[in-house]
Amino acid sequence: MAKKGKGFFSKLNFGTKKTRESLSGNIDSVLDAFDEIGDDLYDELTEVLVMSDVGVTTSQQIIDDLKERVKKQNIKDPAEVRRLIKEVVADMLGKDETIDFVTTPAVILVIGVNGVGKTTTIGKMAAYFKSEGKKVILGAADTFRAAAIDQLEIWADRAGVELVKHEEGSDPASVVYDTISKGVKENADVIICDTAGRIHNKKGLMAELGKIYRVIDRELPYSDREIFLVLDATTGQNAISQAKEFMKVADVTGIVLTKLDGTARGGVVLAIRNELNLPVKFIGVGEGLDDLQPFSATAFAESLFDPIDTENQEEIEAKLDENLQMQDAKEVEVDSLTSHGKEEEEPQPLTKKEQKQAAKAAEKAAKEAEAERKAREEEKARRKAEKKEREQAKKEERARQKAEEEAKKKAEAEAKRRAEEEAKREAEEARRKKAAEEARRKAEAQMRAEEEALRKAEEAAQQKAEEERRHAAMKQLDEELDAERRRAEEEARARRAAREKAEQEARAAAAAAPAAEEAAKPASAEKGNADSDVSDAMRARIAAAKASILKRSLNSSDGKDSK
Repeated sequence: MAKKGKGFFSKLNFGTKKTRESLSGNIDSVLDAFDEIGDDLYDELTEVLVMSDVGVTTSQQIIDDLKERVKKQNIKDPAEVRRLIKEVVADMLGKDETIDFVTTPAVILVIGVNGVGKTTTIGKMAAYFKSEGKKVILGAADTFRAAAIDQLEIWADRAGVELVKHEEGSDPASVVYDTISKGVKENADVIICDTAGRIHNKKGLMAELGKIYRVIDRELPYSDREIFLVLDATTGQNAISQAKEFMKVADVTGIVLTKLDGTARGGVVLAIRNELNLPVKFIGVGEGLDDLQPFSATAFAESLFDPIDTENQEEIEAKLDENLQMQDAKEVEVDSLTSHGKEEEEPQPLTKKEQKQAAKAAEKAAKEAEAERKAREEEKARRKAEKKEREQAKKEERARQKAEEEAKKKAEAEAKRRAEEEAKREAEEARRKKAAEEARRKAEAQMRAEEEALRKAEEAAQQKAEEERRHAAMKQLDEELDAERRRAEEEARARRAAREKAEQEARAAAAAAPAAEEAAKPASAEKGNADSDVSDAMRARIAAAKASILKRSLNSSDGKDSK
């Protein structure tokens, strides 16, 4: 990295003054108002960081890192927290970024919305590189904005560098082509091209940049190239939103933060580094041609909290350059170097005029110191009063919360009691229903048992009645059969008697004549046939009687089954 110009630290002190007074002053006031480290202190510090446009995400990350360091180092005194915050911020900003080009010419494209100071930044950047002994050529590729070419031409004249321009409305890629051709022809070291300051969500910028990239790739395929996005520090977190949109359409390699001297929102540098992971290459700390300064993370982190002593600027710069060459991001021991330089200075006698001026300066400094002391005491008193009010408010809030918790507990207990009663009632209802169901089932079972017993009794009675009826029928049948048998026996006896009588008569007749014997033979045959006919009739009647009894029995059984 090239050596910084004279007054670098004084310009940085001036550029970060408003941010330092806002950020560091408020941090000091917060730390003075607390006697111990706790959540309230961390909340106040978070609020200070957010109000300095560090951003919510980055602020929370800083506080989380701070908590870890406080716990690790066992810090108890709030005054020591300031040193830890400086360390966290320095670590977050990281190492210093160098701007060292290897190829010649190197190409820088500058993009950004209108109004952020893009054209002015290009003129100041050209002056910076020229002061480093480099040959610089500018390209006025912003051919759409009215007066953009004329404005860049004025800045080119101020910086003493050449400018390549076309007519307004011409193709920006053709301007870049001519600028590269001139740079190659004249052995330029750095080519800086302005581009159209489009609204950051327009697609035209992507097409325009794509065309310019193709020209550079064709004409200088192996050249170093940078795409610097210019952001206005006064816009705070809006600058982050712009950067995110530009990063969607362009390969941004670095940030140029302008108007840092006119705002207390310098904390946005931390958000850019942490959330976008982009290095800040330059910062604008004034309106002069040499007020665009290369960004030094180490010096910036120091200047956010304390003004850097500029009495030994050359020695401090040499130490910073040595750190950069060694790729070491450790914080420079500024106080040590300053004290060493003061010891080596030889006292010089002052003239009366210088003595008067010194006396006036001392008196003025004493007044300013007294005023600052009073302001700090007032601020400290205000902080203590605010702290007391906060503590009272917290006490009241805790009392309110306690009352709410007690009311909540009572409500929960009442709800629990009601729930238990409801559960008991439901359990009792369920038990009652279960008992009723069980009684119903038992009654139904008993009823079924009684019905079954009644059915069986009826069946038994019917079976008994049927048996009695069958017995009576069988008895009647037996009686009928006995009567029939007796009749048959009587008839048989009568027939035998008649047959015997007939035989006797036949024997008598046979003895009377042979013809009578011949006549007796047919008569005997007829008698045998008659006996046979009587037996057959008796058997038929018995069979019919049995069939009738069997039929009645079968009908009785069918009726019982059907029942």
